[in-house]
Amino acid sequence: MAQRFFGGQEQAIEATGKSLLPKGKNLTEFETGGALATRVRGIIQSAKATADDLYDEVRAMYSKTRATVEIGTKTSPIVDELGKPITTAVTKTFETPVNVSRAKAELRPVYDELAATMDQTRRESSPGFAALKELVNGPDVVDAVTADRNLSAVKAIIRTGNNPYLNTKSQGLAKQAVGKLTQDFNAALRGADPKLLPMLEKARAVVKNQHIIAEILDDLPTEPAQLYSTLTAGKDRTVMQLASLRQLAPEEISQVGRTY
Repeated sequence: MAQRFFGGQEQAIEATGKSLLPKGKNLTEFETGGALATRVRGIIQSAKATADDLYDEVRAMYSKTRATVEIGTKTSPIVDELGKPITTAVTKTFETPVNVSRAKAELRPVYDELAATMDQTRRESSPGFAALKELVNGPDVVDAVTADRNLSAVKAIIRTGNNPYLNTKSQGLAKQAVGKLTQDFNAALRGADPKLLPMLEKARAVVKNQHIIAEILDDLPTEPAQLYSTLTAGKDRTVMQLASLRQLAPEEISQVGRTY
């Protein structure tokens, strides 16, 4: 459709606009650009609200599955009949507990390398490094919210595949750890409630789409008339932008054609 918009640019835009818009609805370039920007921002806000609602449901489901897990031991100053200090288990109750011990073991050298290669300022300002530090130095069992946050942080660290602070071996270890943490996390959610993982995946998909849409809008001028001019420039990049926007706001893109 985007190719048809600009293949024979003026004729195609005009024809598409006339075929899809009510007659007599004439807007200025400023009004056309403003309507499109408003529509896309509305979609972003709607996606955010939907994601927030889904995540609220997920967190509510997490809280319904509580389990008390042994997280360590402590030695008492009291001794037994043999004169040895009494050792007792330390337990903690988690909402949908996730065992992260496998990931911790493989992420320790990754954390050590980042701690050695990143300067202090960068470490202190990095949410990913903070989460990784919390993971490798924390307990073997955490709640599902913490596990999900740590998983996202580790994914962010290795997403590009060429982190300048990690050598190839460490990046490979990080990817293996992500795989194991994902497996353990998903297994914990399935064990808690079969509906949990599909709902979480749906929320993640909504957030991903929200970011994609926001990137499309961020790549365009904010001033309405400039936005209109950009979309009628007929450049290759504009064709791609137009195709993306047409999926989001078909009526407003049709108005671009009518106004042209």
